[in-house]
Amino acid sequence: MQLDVNFRLQIYTTEKNQTEAELDCRREPNRHLVIFDEEWKINAVESTLMLCTGYHLKDYWIDGTRQNILTDWKFTDGRNIPMAQTTFWHMDNPDSPNKNKSCLRLKYRGTVDRYRLDDRKCDVLNPYICEY
Repeated sequence: MQLDVNFRLQIYTTEKNQTEAELDCRREPNRHLVIFDEEWKINAVESTLMLCTGYHLKDYWIDGTRQNILTDWKFTDGRNIPMAQTTFWHMDNPDSPNKNKSCLRLKYRGTVDRYRLDDRKCDVLNPYICEY
């Protein structure tokens, strides 16, 4: 496992929809919603959230969308989200395409005390995590 020493997070408790959250992250250069493209990143974020009083047990917007129910999940930089990493998805996710859930969030799964990926309608208000 190789950690990127330049990986930094900023966690926002203000609730926004995913589009507003991404725009807020991008107000600063080289900042965007956190991208989980490597296993160590989701583990690092999960550990951070679990250790910080007031930040755990919440769901957070992260980078990841699909244009419509027939398209692949993608990061904002255009790369496909590795769907093979199903261990990172919340149980029974991603949901059926018919549910019109096109944005990705990090959902707290209390039954196993872990965070996992979850698809959600983009207009739902959640806190969010930026990386830079």
